Amino acid sequence: MELREVSTTIGDTVIHREISFTIYRGELFAIVGRSGSGKSVLLREMILLREPGAGSIRVLGRDLNEIDPDAALQLRRRCGVLFQEGALFSALTVAENVATPLREHTALSERLIEEIAAVKIGLTGFPPMRSQNIRTS
Repeated sequence: MELREVSTTIGDTVIHREISFTIYRGELFAIVGRSGSGKSVLLREMILLREPGAGSIRVLGRDLNEIDPDAALQLRRRCGVLFQEGALFSALTVAENVATPLREHTALSERLIEEIAAVKIGLTGFPPMRSQNIRTS
């Protein structure tokens, strides 16, 4: 991923001014700053949920300024976001939360989705059966 001179304003407020950096494959990269400094805005721009006011962002070799809606959707599907505080949908069980993107973005059978969710939950170290019934609130 490469950002070049990305600038963002919201109303009259400058959020970012000419930010540039490159994240290389396999590299761990952190964006840190105080609350309200624009970290989430920048992340939204990096995963195609918001357009920067100026500059360019390249993801997997694609310039986001020149991407068509279908290609943008395909790139979004390759992005994963973990919300602050590990937020989940509070009305759903852990298993239902894990299964949600599989239901929304695949044509997999419900049985296979449930099996995949169980495996993913198992990888966390949670007990395999009980964790599926734990509500997130």
